[in-house]
Amino acid sequence: MLGEGPGSYTGLRIALAAGLGLAQALGARVYGVSSLLAACWPFLQEGGPPLTPLFTARNRLYYGATYGKEGGKPLEVMPPRKLKAEELPPEGLLLDPPPDPRALYELLPFAREGLEPVYL
Repeated sequence: MLGEGPGSYTGLRIALAAGLGLAQALGARVYGVSSLLAACWPFLQEGGPPLTPLFTARNRLYYGATYGKEGGKPLEVMPPRKLKAEELPPEGLLLDPPPDPRALYELLPFAREGLEPVYL
């Protein structure tokens, strides 16, 4: 399971290449999850207000998406996008939260079939 980004171009390339290389060597399947979703998943509450995790970019720009939780599953309210500071929603913001590796595991329905996550 790999975080797909957003993130730094070089950091994502290195992490994805390392993950794919390990998967190929181990004969394992690879699945990707949005890093924004993995960052806000531990904070989402069933039927609660949507949250917008933000990763800081340059020049007062942010990468963000808005998610909710329904039936134990993530609900994408607004897709990942680049936002200007003045476009940010007034509430429900999580600024630069680190993606939670447990969230990567919990977010994938097939993870409950005995897959073991490998953290790099």
